[in-house]
Amino acid sequence: MSENETKIEIDPYPAIKLIKGTVTGIYKIMLGGTDNVQVVVKLDEGGGTTEFSAAIGEYSVGDRIGDE
Repeated sequence: MSENETKIEIDPYPAIKLIKGTVTGIYKIMLGGTDNVQVVVKLDEGGGTTEFSAAIGEYSVGDRIGDE
């Protein structure tokens, strides 16, 4: 590497931003043989919603996500 070059390292797997909000819906994933559901969260920051999969029974509608 020459004096004029700068080495930059990038994490190939950047951290996922913490989801913070309220669970507004839960529905079954339509894939055979799974024990998972899709959880819909109304986000506190930035508005809107996001979804992620979780084990059945892990969350209920009205639960808070991301509070410490």
